[in-house]
This record gives sequence, C-alpha cells and structure tokens, in this order.
Amino acid sequence: MRTSLNLWPTHALLTCLSIGAIQVLSGCAPAGPVVAHLSGTVTLDKSPVAKGTIIFVPADGIGPAGGGPIKDGKYSADIHPGPKTVEIRSPKKVGEKKAYGNDANSPILEITEESIPAKYNAKSELKHTVEAKSKVADFALESK
Repeated sequence: MRTSLNLWPTHALLTCLSIGAIQVLSGCAPAGPVVAHLSGTVTLDKSPVAKGTIIFVPADGIGPAGGGPIKDGKYSADIHPGPKTVEIRSPKKVGEKKAYGNDANSPILEITEESIPAKYNAKSELKHTVEAKSKVADFALESK
C-alpha cells in the first residue's frame, strides 16, 4: 500500500518565505515614499507673516501636495521631492457678522480677506524645486 503526503502547502509557504528573504537581503524590499523635511521663514515686505499656511503643489499636477502652518514667520513641513508651485495664504480679520441675521442667539463669524497678494496663492508665481535632501526654503514676499 502506497501512502502519499500532500506537501504542496508546505512547499508553497517555504517558496514564498524564501523569495521574501531574498528581496529583503538584496535590498529589493519596497521602500516608503521619499520625503524632504523643509523649514524656513516667510516674510511680507520684510516683516514675518504672523499666521497662515504654506502649500507645495506638484508643478505637473501629479502626486500629493504638502505643507503646513506658518506661525510668527516660520513653517516646517514634510514634502515629496520635485518641482512645486508654492501657495502662501494669510487671511486677516476685517470684520464680524452674525451667522443667522438678526437672531439674538446667533454665533458671530469673522469676515476675513487675504493679506497676501494673489500672485503668491490663488495665481501663484512662486516656484521651488524640493530636493530629497532639502532642508531650508525661505520666501520673501512683496506686496507691490
């Protein structure tokens, strides 16, 4: 009487583990996305931008945008390398209004305007190429 053992599951598992080990040892394991840590200053007419946001948008429109808050003229962000269009925004309070008209219990909403010229945000002309080892990128903006 002949007995056969089904070794297929064990063989398949060993094959998969061997391939995985070879990839890891040879450096072919999947790597995470490369990001560069950028920090710097943002000024408008030589004065630090008190509060706002900075966004690095891929110039070709492909890939994720990245950015962060600006506080007291300083920002810090992790950005994927490549050519970027930079958008900087800093809304300022110009008034208030009630959310629900004449309702006495209505919350008050701030009315804001953008303090940074459109050529630096909605119609940004700012370009910056982020290198894999980039560390500092400063932006000196002018209102005129």
